[in-house]
Amino acid sequence: MSDLIIVENTDVVAVETPVELLLETSGPQGPAGPSATWESLSGKPDVLIASGGALNPDAALTASTTPDGADRSTDTEFGGWGFGVEEKIDGTNTGKQATLEPDGFHTADGSGNSAHLSPTGLLLGNGSKLQKGTTDAGLGGNGGIALRCSLDYELKWDAGRLFVMAQDGFTIRRVEYCGVAVPSANDDSTKGFVVGSLWILDDGTVYECTDNAVEGATWVEAPGGSVTYGTAAGTATEGNDARIANIKANSISTLDGVASGEYTGGIGGSIDISGGNPDIG
Repeated sequence: MSDLIIVENTDVVAVETPVELLLETSGPQGPAGPSATWESLSGKPDVLIASGGALNPDAALTASTTPDGADRSTDTEFGGWGFGVEEKIDGTNTGKQATLEPDGFHTADGSGNSAHLSPTGLLLGNGSKLQKGTTDAGLGGNGGIALRCSLDYELKWDAGRLFVMAQDGFTIRRVEYCGVAVPSANDDSTKGFVVGSLWILDDGTVYECTDNAVEGATWVEAPGGSVTYGTAAGTATEGNDARIANIKANSISTLDGVASGEYTGGIGGSIDISGGNPDIG
């Protein structure tokens, strides 16, 4: 197998062993053109030997493309810091670039948008992040996967449950899709629950934490017993919506001026709100 020797501003030569030879095409002019001359590579700091060689400290190699009709070109650079490609127009950097560095991969479009992929997650230019959950729910999901906004509020999917977290990534504001599992006394402060935390089953039943004492947490079923999701038919007055959701049978008082029509589903009957006040049948 041949070893490849790359020499700055010169040709490339392949040799059977990594001997230190330099092929130059700047020799004396002859009838057939410039004649090649050979000389030792020893003492030449601008030479990179691809097999077993190394760049000088802080050195880098840059390859540029020929500008196109719009004077657009790219520079590709390789050095001890990593590898990168950047775009230029008329010789000026546009800010559009991609780099591969020890801490991850970074890309930017020159218009304020950027992304950085690292072992801890995907960080967007606005500070939002896709990452492993800050804390593990202890349900076998190993922290799950989380969306974290630039203000550090976190939405986490972990072991089939959806957690809405506070800015510390630990405090649980609410957890949904809990199947049929009701909260227990052990769903306490050590797991991130606080007074006011909500626990919602798949059938819509809601539990609220009223005491998060360690191994003595208290959860009560929310008034109405469930959250129901339905649809509404009819028309709405200007500025209001004809769609009604989360209506609880024991919490309807007056809907005067909100909508007209009939709501069905979710409470085992119908609600006639055409006259402003509900008539539950």
